[in-house]
Amino acid sequence: MITGFPPSGLLMTSAFDSVHEDDLLGMHAIKTHFWERDQPDVEVYLRRRTIEGDWIWLVAKVVSYIDSPVPGIIVHEAVVKNEDVAIIVSRITRIASMLLQAVESSLFGSEIGNTTGGESADAVQDEAAEIQSMLLNAAKNMGLDLSSSDNPLRELMEAAAKGDSMWGGDFVTSRGGTGDGRARDGKKSMDIVDQLKSGAALDLSKIILTEGEVKLVTLVLTGRLQIEDLGPLLYLALNSPEMDLVAATDEFYSLSEQQLKANSHAQSPSEMVLLKPPPLAVINLSFTDIGDYGMETLSEFLYSDNAALKTLDVGFCNISPRGMMSLCQGLKKRNMRCLPPLQGLIISGNTISHEVAIQLGIALSAEPVRNKRGRDGRRLSFTSNDDDGEGSGSPPTPQSNGGTSSYKPNPSDGLKLLYMGSTSISPDSLNALLSGLGPSCPLQELRLQSNRMGPKGATRLVEFLETKTDGRQPVLPKLHRLDMSYNELGDQGTAKLTRAISKRTKVNMTEVSLSGNYMGSKGIENIMNKLLQHKLITLNLDNNSIGDQGSSALLLDSTSRSMISDAVELQHL
Repeated sequence: MITGFPPSGLLMTSAFDSVHEDDLLGMHAIKTHFWERDQPDVEVYLRRRTIEGDWIWLVAKVVSYIDSPVPGIIVHEAVVKNEDVAIIVSRITRIASMLLQAVESSLFGSEIGNTTGGESADAVQDEAAEIQSMLLNAAKNMGLDLSSSDNPLRELMEAAAKGDSMWGGDFVTSRGGTGDGRARDGKKSMDIVDQLKSGAALDLSKIILTEGEVKLVTLVLTGRLQIEDLGPLLYLALNSPEMDLVAATDEFYSLSEQQLKANSHAQSPSEMVLLKPPPLAVINLSFTDIGDYGMETLSEFLYSDNAALKTLDVGFCNISPRGMMSLCQGLKKRNMRCLPPLQGLIISGNTISHEVAIQLGIALSAEPVRNKRGRDGRRLSFTSNDDDGEGSGSPPTPQSNGGTSSYKPNPSDGLKLLYMGSTSISPDSLNALLSGLGPSCPLQELRLQSNRMGPKGATRLVEFLETKTDGRQPVLPKLHRLDMSYNELGDQGTAKLTRAISKRTKVNMTEVSLSGNYMGSKGIENIMNKLLQHKLITLNLDNNSIGDQGSSALLLDSTSRSMISDAVELQHL
């Protein structure tokens, strides 16, 4: 055996055992979408663990199908001759498989699309148990007793070959439950984070995407590439001299452009080519290092006809203000096409300039862009070089209903979660962004950690929070989680912020994070006097030099102890 395991050591095991976790998803996808659909010529590159514990690259291919003793396939594996080719093919196969499963999840309601890797250990064990049960049932039907056999599989196959019994009926395997072991019996309320993570998702987090892979993801998310065409595209790419995914995706993009331009000559709506993006709810591209190019390319999917999209995570993707402006333009076009606004946006770890902050605030507002006005009453507008896509080099994406969705704005719709940690956003830029969102934005969670805004940052945030609407209601009326950790607020900034929060009596603040803000005992006294009037569930104060006096003020007050949960963290420096 190539891996060094004896044949007896492989009995009653799954074909997915000993496969590297990064290759499991691709292998499973090839098996499901090619091998099981009578396309045996498709090869899969994978790594298996040897008996010594090392990894060896193999190429696997179906050599025959069998019907008895049970339906199955026989796969031949051989050591690859060129590991560089194996690495490229395995990587593209994995990403394509993740796209495939995410799209199928959005279209057919399967939860398989929410996985970020291959089958878990539990899933593999389940499959092995199913195989074992299947063999025992087959033996029972044949009148065989394999309980004491050293090689039950061989005996079963020999019995089938001799025709000792008739194999009749269809074999159906089903797994009960949700597929992930979770109970569905009771109803449980979800907080905003859980709500915005729910639904069909594409999770490519922590996979550093190349230019060709970014284009492939864009083609699928925008509907320019339907999932049934994914196989031909990959075949074209992997059979090119340089395995050039960029060239293959460019060819498909050009083809889709030609089809869209032909719409202007269509004699009837039935002759028009309409893009049908998959209705994915969550897109997670965090830590993929897509940079400005990736954000510029991917921004098209934001205004494609996907009304289901609610959460986007592009955190720590090395995006500069140039790429962030592309994000703003994509969100603006989504707004102008009357598509539902994003509810969750995570852009931590990228760079937000003042101009980006202005444009981002407007773009994220649930109010139509054309009607946006600033606090001074003047109409706010985007840069004039991009009005709904015209002049940007690509035509607006055709929508299934003629250019705009049938979505009707609801007062409760809009941004609910915004993460902007480590974005270098300045105090003035923060104020401009929040002003763009508007006073009635339904934002519930705002995270601004590690921006080193200093006391001025607290001042500018307080200025906005103390603004009253025309109805004398507080701005951001649903904000109940705020993270201002590691912003060098000091006692002065902390005092201003806690005072502003304490005045928001109509808003129930449940979580406040003020870790690492150079807070001393005076800052703790301000929290005791002001902030704890709210029914806080979580108060994070770790990494502050509060000293013994501050600790005593917090811990010896019986009233405060009853208001603070076990989540309160204190750490002396």
